[in-house]
Amino acid sequence: MKELADVYKVSGMLTAHEVDCLFLLGQIDHCDGVIVEIGSWKGKSTIALARGAATTHREKIYAIDPHAVQPEEGYLDDTRAEFLANLKQAGVDSQVVPMIMNSEKAAHGWSKPIRLLWIDGDHRYEPAQLDFKLWEPFVVEGGIIAMHDTIRKKGPKRVLWENVFLSDRFQDIAIVDNITAVKKCTKLPAPRA
Repeated sequence: MKELADVYKVSGMLTAHEVDCLFLLGQIDHCDGVIVEIGSWKGKSTIALARGAATTHREKIYAIDPHAVQPEEGYLDDTRAEFLANLKQAGVDSQVVPMIMNSEKAAHGWSKPIRLLWIDGDHRYEPAQLDFKLWEPFVVEGGIIAMHDTIRKKGPKRVLWENVFLSDRFQDIAIVDNITAVKKCTKLPAPRA
C-alpha cells in the first residue's frame, strides 16, 4: 500500500503483510472504543494502527511499552527516544498516547472501552497470559483482539489456544502471517438448521 511505504522501512519485526493487516484493523469502526497496543518497540505497528484509524475516526491509540532493556526477550536497548521520533516523523504523534510502562501498571485504573486490542509485548507465556487476562475484559462486544507471533512463539500460541480457541466467546478468526485476529462476542449465533 502506497500510504504505508514509509512504515515498511521503520525498524520492527512485522512483515509487510502484517503492517497492511494492522492498517486495515485500525480502520475498522463498527463499535465504540479506543485502540490499545501492548508492545510498541520502535513504533512500526503503532504507526500502521494510527494511519488506519485516521481514515475512519479520531480516537487515540494508547501505546503501552516500557521501552526498557529486556535481555530475556532479546531487547538490549531503551527504545523510547526512537519510538517517539518515529511517531513524529510519520506525523501520527498527535494521535498516540505513549504509556511508558508495562501493561500491568497501565491496566491499573483503566476504564475506557477498547474496540481493538493489539498484543505484541513480552512473548513468554506468563507475561503474554497476563496481558490477555488484564486487557481482554475491556474489549467491547464486537471488538477485535489481535496477537502477534501466534504461529512462531510458544507463549502467544499457548495463550491464544487456551483463551480463544478453547472458548465460545470469539468468532471470525483471521490469520495473516504471524498475526491472529478474532472478534469478541458474548454468545455465538445459533447454528443454522
